[in-house]
Amino acid sequence: MLASITFADFGRALQEPCTAETAPFVHPGHRIAGATPGCYSTVMDEADYHRSAGVSSTGLKQAIRSVAHYKAWLDGRGDDDTAARRFGRAVHTRLLEPHRWQARYAVWHGDDRRGGEYAAFAAARKNMDILLEREVAAIEGCAESLLASSDFPMEGFIKGARAADGTWVVKPAQCEMVIVWTDEETGLTCRVRLDAVSAKPCIALDVKTCGDARPRAFARDIARLHYDLQAAFYMEGVKRFFGADGPFVFAAVESLEPHASAFHVLPPDHDFRRNGVRKYRHALNGVAHAQATKNWPAYGFGRLVEPVMEPWMEFVAR
Repeated sequence: MLASITFADFGRALQEPCTAETAPFVHPGHRIAGATPGCYSTVMDEADYHRSAGVSSTGLKQAIRSVAHYKAWLDGRGDDDTAARRFGRAVHTRLLEPHRWQARYAVWHGDDRRGGEYAAFAAARKNMDILLEREVAAIEGCAESLLASSDFPMEGFIKGARAADGTWVVKPAQCEMVIVWTDEETGLTCRVRLDAVSAKPCIALDVKTCGDARPRAFARDIARLHYDLQAAFYMEGVKRFFGADGPFVFAAVESLEPHASAFHVLPPDHDFRRNGVRKYRHALNGVAHAQATKNWPAYGFGRLVEPVMEPWMEFVAR
């Protein structure tokens, strides 16, 4: 249970967290065999990961709706990038891959993305995302909120900590770790790319920007956005590779000031974890059947459907 994971567990060495030079347990380009046959881990950049073979949690979220939506997403027609997603990626980079920040982002000091000067600025930086100063301030605010929280030792978890004699109290979490395995029931290759994961203690963490980080509001996001599927699928990969299970933590931070944050934990026996397993199994089986039959149906209710009016929809004159 994560309730026992506190700053004290990371020792006094958290006062002097280790530097980025301390090597994680997987290196880019290397394949490390996992605890279960056929499972392996590696590190690859985001673009290579999305081009690689295998079923991801992002795709399975589409398949929950229908395999037709999954096929459209797979073909590049069904999943447009959004400002919210770009903002979330920037917060992610600032927290987990700060060494990549300068290569990925450029700051435009104007008030908006209009005019000839901006066009020339962007054209000279075609492979970079252009951020406005106010966006950078918001990204920094999100990162600082998570790092300053006393609910979970975010910095110590990411960077690890050494005791006074130089030995590890906790090793650094592996960021952007890719785990690949074969699902025996369907024969499909599955893949996950974890924001951050540690082996001892076994904890996986995912950074989420949101509108409301309070427990009830974020629980609605978990159900609506299929974060439960993501958590369960990610932890299936973790179990395959490490041979151990543990809590999955959402580091949720609000995009708008004051950038309030909260850490939401799903231990192995959590209802959301079990619900997520049911979701990803349904989605995997649907994708496998569609591939085998070369048939990608959408809803296919086979009948006229009658909408249900929920109590909250009823009009009441005031």
